[in-house]
Amino acid sequence: MTFLIRPIDGNIGSAVAIRDDFGDEKKLAVFADAGIMDCAKVGGNQCLLISRKQGIALVDLAARNVIRRGRLSIQADYIAIAYTCRPGLIATVDLTTLKQTDRYNLIQTCPDGSFQLIYRDSDALRKAGAFWDSIPYSDGPLHGEVGEDHFSLKYASEEPSGLRRMQFTRGARATFRADGKVVIPFEFSTNGPRWVHDKSFEKPLMSSAPDFRVGVAVIDVEAERLDMHVIRKQIEPSVYTSFPVRAISPDGRHAVLQGYDPIVVPEKQAKGLVGGLRSLLGCKPTLDLAFGLEAWNISREPKLAGDFPFRRLEGATLPPVTTLTFDDAELARIRREIELVFPGVEAGFAGRDEAWRASWDKRKEDAYYAPLETRKFPAYTPAFHVQFPPMFAEVAQRLARLRQNPFTTMPWDRLDDRQRAFVAGVLRVWSEQAALAADSMAWIARDRFAVLSRDGTVRECSLEGGVGQTFQLVDPETRVWPFSKRYVPSPGLAELELIHLQDRAFAVDLYEFRLEFELPSTDVSAGGDPCAPVPVAYRIVRDAEGWDREVKQVNRLAEKIRRGYVTIGSKEPARIIAGLRELAREVRDHFDEIVVDDRWLPSLHHRGSAITEPEFCDILIADGSDEAVRALDELLTAFLGAAGDPRRSIWHLDDCTPAMGPTALALIRLCDPLAPSIARYYARRDIYHDTANSEAFARVELPQSRFLSPDLVTLQIRLALQDICSRNVEADIFALYRLPLVREALRAGSPPALDLAEVIVSQLEEQTANPDLSGAARVADVLEAIASALDVGAPAEAALATELRRRAEVQHDR
Repeated sequence: MTFLIRPIDGNIGSAVAIRDDFGDEKKLAVFADAGIMDCAKVGGNQCLLISRKQGIALVDLAARNVIRRGRLSIQADYIAIAYTCRPGLIATVDLTTLKQTDRYNLIQTCPDGSFQLIYRDSDALRKAGAFWDSIPYSDGPLHGEVGEDHFSLKYASEEPSGLRRMQFTRGARATFRADGKVVIPFEFSTNGPRWVHDKSFEKPLMSSAPDFRVGVAVIDVEAERLDMHVIRKQIEPSVYTSFPVRAISPDGRHAVLQGYDPIVVPEKQAKGLVGGLRSLLGCKPTLDLAFGLEAWNISREPKLAGDFPFRRLEGATLPPVTTLTFDDAELARIRREIELVFPGVEAGFAGRDEAWRASWDKRKEDAYYAPLETRKFPAYTPAFHVQFPPMFAEVAQRLARLRQNPFTTMPWDRLDDRQRAFVAGVLRVWSEQAALAADSMAWIARDRFAVLSRDGTVRECSLEGGVGQTFQLVDPETRVWPFSKRYVPSPGLAELELIHLQDRAFAVDLYEFRLEFELPSTDVSAGGDPCAPVPVAYRIVRDAEGWDREVKQVNRLAEKIRRGYVTIGSKEPARIIAGLRELAREVRDHFDEIVVDDRWLPSLHHRGSAITEPEFCDILIADGSDEAVRALDELLTAFLGAAGDPRRSIWHLDDCTPAMGPTALALIRLCDPLAPSIARYYARRDIYHDTANSEAFARVELPQSRFLSPDLVTLQIRLALQDICSRNVEADIFALYRLPLVREALRAGSPPALDLAEVIVSQLEEQTANPDLSGAARVADVLEAIASALDVGAPAEAALATELRRRAEVQHDR
């Protein structure tokens, strides 16, 4: 029996829907604390899943239960072997235990040209004199070239280390070969051409187009060896390539890439298979250009196996990629500007760039552009606006007439600034239009795959026979594809994903919608017109309302497997105290499963309903027993021990109340003196976003004498200093919290000004010791601001101001 797997993310966890051959579907909660990142079938009826919080789980599809769960040391993007794309990190897992066995973050060059997988932490790199930012990518440069090859490679060792970083791509998932090796797509870039794009400033602004390498890494996990096979080199004006490896065949022997250059459609069309591919782009007897895909044989060194033209390069049929509109006068101006720079591009292709720079064409170009580029206001940056479909088609055709593969052979070193800016603009639009032509792919078999375009067309492609029949997905009632304009996600993302179910059945996920359809069997050799799209009506198996229902169902399922779900028999104080002690143990042992995306979820439950933190705190405050204090303190201490990094802020679901805030306030009311956990808790406060604590503190009911006790005065000063460091309030320290009472006591002579100054300075030094918790505030500056806000007309405050300024001078001298 075969099983279909469908991951579903809820608000607080995730599940999988498992469907068998009879159409029976069951949902199974997998992760309680995060969404599903990726899944892959292993063995017969088992599936391996990874979460967005480093979780891993093995599911028995037949029994429909989770066999075991575990944790990875890396946040993996995909699971074949577990790997992260940027930066490239690899981990191997023992399926019998789900324990991580090895991890790799670097590769070391070998004499035979391959690489050794290794792991080096920051301490090991520092001892070896290598820094992460000095290590190039893949087959990149050695020491002495790093600065020229990539702006991020800042530091270099004295001798070449042979170390390389990895960077994989999210454009396609990894595949295992029959020999046990795994194939992972990669991309990396070095510095490419640069040009001035704005001359209106004293120092001209520069732009650049990185020089990308895309290809596949073939990894032998047992031997810890990796081979890098560069498929294509391409220059693009983007941070990440827009032309990555889009798909790897199930046998790991072929890779499909977006066409970087226009694909030439054969001059003569035939009904059968011609030249290893079939064109769907009309039947004109003349040569045409098209967007499409390239198939590469990657069994050994990459070799182009064929190309697949999809959409004809024709302005009247290209979809818009921008909301800009142009009137006739603007189009005429754009054409004029393009006509001025294009002779420089032609000269570059022809190798006549030096002669062109002394030509009349160049002088005419300078006469038009130079005054515009150097004026101060309004600033002028030539955009050329090739986004307009007819304009873009016209320009792309002109480039293709200069060279059949114009972008691959673009003579960047022979082009001047304006020509480089113009070509970069054309490349940007080319990448956007190319992505629309082939948005998502799904493998049907070893040598066949289906492609979904943004306009709802589906094409079946064969590595041996080229492109088959075109199918147009349509709404069963309106007979049109309604999603082209509503959904415009980036190519390769799951928001628009084609999924092969079985045989000729497919699904399409578009945000909350899920569509399913079957492609009819066609025999294009039997006659008919393969260029004419065949309408295929889809079924909406999930709409927006269905999505909401599924999310709520997954939330309920995930809640049942979440650790820290403590059930108590009643809301009596004794039951709550026992429940909090159990919850403290859960927090110590399973904190990451209780905290979901930095959200603290209530974990005490009575009769199926959650008892919120403010609610159980109010009950225990009313109880007031020593057992209640110990239970609250134990929970807060467990939280502080498990939360780790003080920069990590954890909130209740309202996004306003910090986790354990009500518990800390309850302990302030119940403890005299304050428990040490209270000061530890407020020391990690998020000073920029936490306003709920200060507002809640103002509502704390205690005797006036308690607010003047040394421990509570020290805590209030720490909170006030945090607010001042955030620059959200004025530096009048006595205006905050219950410190007006301290001002009155200071003027009355207790506490002495020198003692109070010592408290302020010591608390401020502790706060500013961690810049992540205090911003850029400096002790001397804050002390001076506080002193300036004091009322020097009162002798005690004048004495305090004098002492604070003296201490500020000491800080300046350090």
